[in-house]
Amino acid sequence: MRVATLTFQSALNYGAVLQAYALREAIRGLGHECDVLNYKCPAIENSYRYFPAPLTPKGFASGIVNYSWKNRRKAVFRDFAQNQLCLGEPLGSLDIAEAVCGYDAFVVGSDQVWNPKLTGGDNAFFLNFAEGKKRISYAASAGNGIDDLLSSDNLLAAIGNLDHVGVREFDLANRLAPKVDKDVSTVVDPVFLVDRCKWLKMASAGTDGASYVLAYGLHEPSVYTTAESVASKHGLRCVYVPLSRKTRCSGTEVAAPSVEEFLGLIANASVVITDSFHVASFSLIFERPLLVQLKTQLVGMNSRLTTLLESAGIAGQAILPQDDIPNFDYADVAERLAQHRDDSMKWLEESLDE
Repeated sequence: MRVATLTFQSALNYGAVLQAYALREAIRGLGHECDVLNYKCPAIENSYRYFPAPLTPKGFASGIVNYSWKNRRKAVFRDFAQNQLCLGEPLGSLDIAEAVCGYDAFVVGSDQVWNPKLTGGDNAFFLNFAEGKKRISYAASAGNGIDDLLSSDNLLAAIGNLDHVGVREFDLANRLAPKVDKDVSTVVDPVFLVDRCKWLKMASAGTDGASYVLAYGLHEPSVYTTAESVASKHGLRCVYVPLSRKTRCSGTEVAAPSVEEFLGLIANASVVITDSFHVASFSLIFERPLLVQLKTQLVGMNSRLTTLLESAGIAGQAILPQDDIPNFDYADVAERLAQHRDDSMKWLEESLDE
């Protein structure tokens, strides 16, 4: 069977491109042909422009200051998309329907494809263009847009028209199911469907070998101050990947690493401190000590992290504040994650085969 996935394949975000790669690989592993559609969501594309609309004086100034920085990041993800995702010609909202004839099934996910705050409520992420084909969501998330999603009759109706619905967070599953009168399953993020050895093979060697704390924060500056404190207490280096020019941390900066280098930084860290779902996910895959800072402002985005850590059985040990670096029982964590992975793979296989 020929399958196409629809996700955030062009995002300037490590987790987004890695989960896109992982879902394609998982579907191929089930014996199907699979491509990642190169769909260009207008709202997402606008957010990554050098001067996003509507242009304000502040936005213009920011675009000038961050031009070279954003250009460097774009090059990193463009290389990964070309070399690993093998994307086809770009598809817009008017011509995505042309893709229907080439495939038997469409899978939307993972990532925050159902977050109207990010997508503008783009109907393509609900597979409205693929009527008459098998339509599935896998590990779809609404992030901090869950209330917007659940209050939209049009979007709920679109979800109700899918053949199978799989989401990433417990909270979304529990709140969505009564609204769509359909079974809603919770499945793991696609990065857990790919074998750990394959990720390690993709990961680069990392830094020069000296032990280090890795800090990566999407929204919480405290990630970096905590990393500095932990590094000082344990005599470790502090290595950080800045999200923007505004990131401040006393340590070794690794700016805009390649996707492979980014994986290597996680795989070789003595401890990882983050507020990122996918950095936390890869820390578990690589069996690294992990400290997680929940969001203090965008609290609606915490459900993905709590779902992950609860599934792994380490929420009480990993969520900051903690007195020291946690020592997880990774034999137990691996067993838990393997069970969730097996259940999710079975769900995906059955959804495609029905």
